[in-house]
Amino acid sequence: MTSKSSICSFSPLLERDSRVLVLGTMPSQISLAKDEYYANPHNCFWWLMSELCDFDMQISYLEKIAAIQAKGIALWDVLQECERSGSLDAKIERRSEKVNDFQELLRSHQNIELICFNGAAAMQIFMRHLPELNCAHNNLSLQRLPSTSPAHAAMKKHKKLELWDGIISPYLTSS
Repeated sequence: MTSKSSICSFSPLLERDSRVLVLGTMPSQISLAKDEYYANPHNCFWWLMSELCDFDMQISYLEKIAAIQAKGIALWDVLQECERSGSLDAKIERRSEKVNDFQELLRSHQNIELICFNGAAAMQIFMRHLPELNCAHNNLSLQRLPSTSPAHAAMKKHKKLELWDGIISPYLTSS
């Protein structure tokens, strides 16, 4: 049995002109070990981004970050800190959830128009802790997208791409 441990999220990866904020729940154990967003090779996030932002999957992590930022996409997690055993969102101890400071992030990055939740858990936690945020920012759209996690394997990655593309592409910056 895996013991529960307190974990902290990464810093946000965003530029001043970011228009889309993609929010996960909390980095996986693999991501934490590698200090990279979506580091699990079975997570299809970077494949989706390579298709949406037109880059080669073989480029380095830093080049991937630069490629999505050039298109106006930012990354962060809903939770700043929590206790969890393993990597599954279902294992997060609800009482331990501490959310990131979205009021400050949105105040300092006013070009963000779309917040996409990478899966249902990210949106549920966000709405549980920050239900008033959507009302405070009238130009802000909140959208739940299918999770890119390997735990959400019931939906094929090409169907996920179709759904992600339909929501995110209208907000992408032209290169």
